[in-house]
Amino acid sequence: MKRIYNDALVGRVISCAPMAGGPSTPELARTISEHGGLGFLAGGTIPVEKLRQDLHHMKGCVYALNLFCPQRSRPKDSDIKAFHAEVARLYASENLPVPDLPDPDLSNGWEDKMQAIIEATEQGYGPAVLSCTFGVFSEEDIQCLRRYRIQAWVTVTNEQDAAIAAERGADALVVQGPEAGGHRSTWCIEQDPDERSLDELLKAVHERVPNMPLIAAGGIATRARVKELLELPGVVGCSVGTAFLRAHEAGTSESNRQILGSVVANPNATVASRAFSGRVARGVRTPFSSAFSVRSQSGGLPPLYPYVNALLGPLRNYFAERGRPDVAYCLAGVHAGQTQALPAADILRALKP
Repeated sequence: MKRIYNDALVGRVISCAPMAGGPSTPELARTISEHGGLGFLAGGTIPVEKLRQDLHHMKGCVYALNLFCPQRSRPKDSDIKAFHAEVARLYASENLPVPDLPDPDLSNGWEDKMQAIIEATEQGYGPAVLSCTFGVFSEEDIQCLRRYRIQAWVTVTNEQDAAIAAERGADALVVQGPEAGGHRSTWCIEQDPDERSLDELLKAVHERVPNMPLIAAGGIATRARVKELLELPGVVGCSVGTAFLRAHEAGTSESNRQILGSVVANPNATVASRAFSGRVARGVRTPFSSAFSVRSQSGGLPPLYPYVNALLGPLRNYFAERGRPDVAYCLAGVHAGQTQALPAADILRALKP
């Protein structure tokens, strides 16, 4: 890998993608790293105190961490109120109280979390890699990470963002294709993600920034696919998420494990929709998410992140307790039907070239 600062990363061609909201755990990250991969903590949505605990849990281990960049724009008040009214009808149909409008922290706790990372590094157990989603590090952030010998990886979905990240000083780019589960890493909530395949995006990004190491992400479920991607120009690693969702060490909820266990392996099992969170994300298809898919006749929901998940959370829990996937939040990639309930080390072993 070029522009590398930490020799301990050499040879770790498979990373376990950061999966916010529960699936990524210190136990999963540690297992992946101890068996020759690169384990990721997902720090995007957790409180800073939980992040501090997770960082301490990784003491003595080579690992990576992902954060969500501060959100640059707020959804329109009219869109928020309209969705709140729509949600109220869903709650009323189940005789449930309607949640109040939330007041989310659109900074995602960025400054406090960066400080927690620096403190952990000074105490000897910081991450070898910090990646960011939904944006790009500032020049000051890059300089800080370099002082502490932490690699800066930036998640991109097109060659224009790749060029900005490279110019900013990123050490590697995580190129995320539309096949990926979870949120597409557009840099603003209003942007519709690029729908070119992962292979096409990797080619375009490499042509734009030929000297940048690329991490391929999206729809990677087999050893053969890993080998295929590693042969592409610029690609030095693969980020795999969905395959680990049912790993024993993953924090995936029992209801989502059941959903994944029942998914039929076909291309239509998942859908890209703003109905999961207000940002375009890929997850297991439900009646609600299908109605608001990015390709639906309704045109999808307006960009409402992070209000959708906050407003639907209690209803999702209510339905999950009753085995109803009506509005389930099960983010997964195109190969959701191929997940296995196995120790993470076994899943990793089956993927390693």
